Amino acid sequence: MARLHWIDETAGSYQWSGTPEEWEERALLLEPLIRKQTPGHIYLTDSAADVADIVVSRGEYPDLINA
Repeated sequence: MARLHWIDETAGSYQWSGTPEEWEERALLLEPLIRKQTPGHIYLTDSAADVADIVVSRGEYPDLINA
């Protein structure tokens, strides 16, 4: 599984690394979110193993977009 690692904790720098197959898995996770017409989100990282969560959201935060 692709992993998110610290590069420099003080600067908040991360590196997200993975194999070509792992990146393809991440892309496939996005397909249902892209295709469906209702709000939703998908986590692209593993909270237990990665240093931060990366979440892709569609239509869940309209107030932030119009701010």
